Amino acid sequence: MTTAQIIGQILGLFVVLACVITPQFPKRWQILLCSSIANLFSGFNLLLVGAGFGACLLCLVATVHCAFNSIKAKKERPSTLFENIFFSILYFVGWGFGFFLSILQGSASLLDLIPLFGTVFFVLCVFSHKEKNMRLFSLCNALIYMTYDIIIPNIAVIAQAFTAISICIALIRYKEKKSQASIEPQAKNSQSTPES
Repeated sequence: MTTAQIIGQILGLFVVLACVITPQFPKRWQILLCSSIANLFSGFNLLLVGAGFGACLLCLVATVHCAFNSIKAKKERPSTLFENIFFSILYFVGWGFGFFLSILQGSASLLDLIPLFGTVFFVLCVFSHKEKNMRLFSLCNALIYMTYDIIIPNIAVIAQAFTAISICIALIRYKEKKSQASIEPQAKNSQSTPES
């Protein structure tokens, strides 16, 4: 294993940490900000472990996209249609350019399509305005990238596994909080209603 690959695997450990923490945040802007950091580490991780350039560029575009949308979400300003189209095109251009670089390097393969499929779910996650939907799309993304990390091989497979588990925990946790919140007003209403 080369020094670059060792450093890449160490960055993979930071990806693990960021991926475990991300779905546990309650607010959309927090999820997006932490996701931006995770994608930054993931992009460099993939580059250093020798994954295709397309996957690296997808992660770097995702870093910018998440940071941009985090700022907008914190200010409670939704993304415009133009911004959504712009970032969607940027993902495909980034992947295409990365795939082209892989062809020039002689390392291009059908394996390079896997990150593109995962990114479709990631884009749906970022475009989503409901935290539950964000978590569901992130779960699909994590499962696809877990498959990719198993094949290439990359320590970040641990990040994807922990991400999937963390997302499932967050889905259950926030579902319980939401159901408890809806039960409390009903209990108060039944207590305040006079009996005849």
